[in-house]
Amino acid sequence: MNGPQLYHTTVNEKTRVKAVLWFYRRADIKRAVLLCAIVGSWLVAFNQGSAIFAGGAFPIILYVRIFLDYATPFTVSSVTSIMRNRSDRLTEEKKSKINEKADMK
Repeated sequence: MNGPQLYHTTVNEKTRVKAVLWFYRRADIKRAVLLCAIVGSWLVAFNQGSAIFAGGAFPIILYVRIFLDYATPFTVSSVTSIMRNRSDRLTEEKKSKINEKADMK
């Protein structure tokens, strides 16, 4: 009985990976992480630098702001990649439909 359950779990994990890669290309994820590191670090230094270098205990809100400083460029890059990938897929679908119509004639 464990065999089918393990296989089912493996299929679900593969399906999740395929779903993520349907939206993101590996290069898009790498680009988003790189931009997150560069731009996020700049934002933290610029926005939270005085609070960090002042010393003392960090309030919880500072951790939230630092997280948001890194999450913002990652989100912008990811959404832009999703929109571009969707646009590319729609363009490919239109081209294939045009080619099918031309082949029918």
